[in-house]
Amino acid sequence: MQPFRTFRWISVLACFAVYSCVPFTKPSLPSSTKMELSKDFETIVHFTDALVSGAITFSGNTDGYELVFEKNLSVTVNYGKDKYDLSNSVKATIGDSKASWLQVIVPFTATLSNLEDGANYYFSVTAQFGGEAPINSTPIKFFTLPEGPVDFGLPSRTLWASCNLGASSPEESGTFYAWGETSAKKENGRYTWSGYKWCEGDYNKLTKYCTSKYSGYNGFVDNLIDLQPEDDAAVYELGGNWHTPTTVEWVELEEKCQWEYIVINNVAGLLARSKTSPDDAKKVVFFPFSGSFMSTSISDKTSGYYWTASLVVGWNESAYHTQLSSMGYYNFQLNRCYGANIRPVCKK
Repeated sequence: MQPFRTFRWISVLACFAVYSCVPFTKPSLPSSTKMELSKDFETIVHFTDALVSGAITFSGNTDGYELVFEKNLSVTVNYGKDKYDLSNSVKATIGDSKASWLQVIVPFTATLSNLEDGANYYFSVTAQFGGEAPINSTPIKFFTLPEGPVDFGLPSRTLWASCNLGASSPEESGTFYAWGETSAKKENGRYTWSGYKWCEGDYNKLTKYCTSKYSGYNGFVDNLIDLQPEDDAAVYELGGNWHTPTTVEWVELEEKCQWEYIVINNVAGLLARSKTSPDDAKKVVFFPFSGSFMSTSISDKTSGYYWTASLVVGWNESAYHTQLSSMGYYNFQLNRCYGANIRPVCKK
């Protein structure tokens, strides 16, 4: 039996020696298969990081190759402030493929970290399958929004917050407030006169901020037309010299900025840029379209409703608000009991 055992091991070693001499080659695309990089990438940008996502499409001879495509696909996102020097890079995560007739789509995502807030950046995407030649996108520009109070260099020295009151990112709606109230309605609360703090159940029974005895409860008049600090949600939540902007402060911003309709992180809104420094990403503020709260539901999400600190004289059931939409900005009246957003400001 010993010679047989010796012959067996010699055969195995001989076979190993033969196969170990064959060089390893990276896989190639199946015949008649084409690989394409998506032309549009989705970018979700925050203050100091961004999420880039896209897809690679394999078309032609794809049947049964889904897992092969996923396993042998490599995607890299290169980025930097100079589109000719994208020296930073991150390897993307490959997602689960989706197959259809003669086509397989493989999604990918990549997080760009440690970015500077309020800065312009570029990124490009490189995709490679096995030993095939890589395919590249052209550099694509994006920008991060400034995180702190934004200084547009306004004559009034007013600084604007980068988010709505109650929001943690620029695209979030934040909290809806009735005018002159410092907290949102509780769950199932109603933004109606019956639940409004400064009246006795109706619009003509006001108990604060009233210039006409016909609007006041039992003829009440206090002639207050500017929101007092104790009733200002921005003062209540942020302290310091933060406050709800007046109509004058809103008009100044409107006149001193360039306005652009834009979609950021899948949320539509208006972008305000400094007229004197339009390319300075430190002087940019995004206002999302979040609608207004009327009764128990949000209406008109195609616009943004932002309170001012100013009462409408002669029509005391209303306060001024700035309404932003794809058509531009407008200064209108809104019932005080309705819910709207607040974009805080402070003085430099």
